Amino acid sequence: MRNIIKNVFLFVSLLPFIAVGAQEYIKQDTVYRKDGTLWRINEYIDGQMIKRTTYDKWGRKYDVTPFRNGEPFGWSEFWDFDNDSYQRCFCKGWGSPRIVDKYSVWQDQKGLSRRIVQDEGYETHSFNKPDCDSTQTDITDTHIVLRDYKEGQLRSLEQYTSDLIPDGTFEDYHPGGKIACRRLFRQGELVSEQFFDYKGEEMYDGEDNTGNMASNEPEEIEDNEPDGVKITKLTKEEYRELLAKSCDSKNLRECLDSGHDLIIRNTAGEILLERHSTEEDWKSTSEGTSGHLNFAYYGYDKNLGLHLGFSSYGDYNDVHFFVVPEKTPASKYPESNIDYLELEAESISIHETTGYIAVICGDRTTRNYSLFCYSWNGTEFASVFDFILDLPVGLPDLWWIGDNSLIVSLYEGEWYRIDVTPEALKPELMGEEDEGDI
Repeated sequence: MRNIIKNVFLFVSLLPFIAVGAQEYIKQDTVYRKDGTLWRINEYIDGQMIKRTTYDKWGRKYDVTPFRNGEPFGWSEFWDFDNDSYQRCFCKGWGSPRIVDKYSVWQDQKGLSRRIVQDEGYETHSFNKPDCDSTQTDITDTHIVLRDYKEGQLRSLEQYTSDLIPDGTFEDYHPGGKIACRRLFRQGELVSEQFFDYKGEEMYDGEDNTGNMASNEPEEIEDNEPDGVKITKLTKEEYRELLAKSCDSKNLRECLDSGHDLIIRNTAGEILLERHSTEEDWKSTSEGTSGHLNFAYYGYDKNLGLHLGFSSYGDYNDVHFFVVPEKTPASKYPESNIDYLELEAESISIHETTGYIAVICGDRTTRNYSLFCYSWNGTEFASVFDFILDLPVGLPDLWWIGDNSLIVSLYEGEWYRIDVTPEALKPELMGEEDEGDI
């Protein structure tokens, strides 16, 4: 499987951002490790680096980055042979890549599966992709245009400003070449949306979808707010300011290990939770996505005494989170205590000081989201609150920003603040009838 990555993506080439004429001389600088194995090859023209290629100790190429004026610029490529993954990242200078294209390499799913657009390291937009095998990038003075192809057939079109803000027409195409969806963005705001069937004929759902979409004003949301919670729509600037003050558990943000096994151990080395997948663990969803069952381990927060695990089919389908306390496997009160939480959700956020575990889930097609909360006091889990929220359709990302406040980001560029009343933050111990699942 690890060799598949190298073979599959030989046809994926970097864009010719730097025109190199036949008369120009390319100088190479080769760097070796102490054990004599090749580590890195740097390429220069007139003293300016134009490309850096990095190899692992087995001689496999795992990172290729183009440069312009001494800074990363263009599409870099990265292979992770341990986790059977491949990514292409669009860079404009030092810092986080602005676009991350994630490819799937499992069995027959070998195409582009997801595109994530970032700003200063924070995700601003993401799009599921129809397994494309190549991307064409056109850069003008004002815009960046991305066209994704599969076997030479155009499958999607995206237009961004030079700062990578969606601006212009976004289109997805059916495998047969007919238009499937057309969206119009203006400076990051979705202003119109149309859907088409496999014949290219526009589909309607009781109303004309070609007109301007109504904006989500706070008054509309307040009319549907449940008791005990207040929802406020945020601007992008307000959201980013609050995100910088988030109280989410710092030790559980980055994935430490991923693959087809999940084994969580306590500090004594005893197994707290164990999950495995086989080649038969494959799922296809009604949305047309599919994938192998994968696991990830996000680490241990010693202040809270909690481990966090994750599972999904493919990139992000049928997602489950595992919140596992640091303790020996033998429970003192096995008849009443919950050993761990298994949460079927789109996103969770664990408060780094209070131990509150906020959970949001929905079916991505309706405006009804379930917002749950559990608490962990170092000894046992307790249920805190359970709300049904009316929010725009999207893929939510959740963060604590205070003892009773959260922010949620939806992939279509919608941001909201959720304030919970202190009266709603009263934990109720989870009894024997609860199994820890939503």
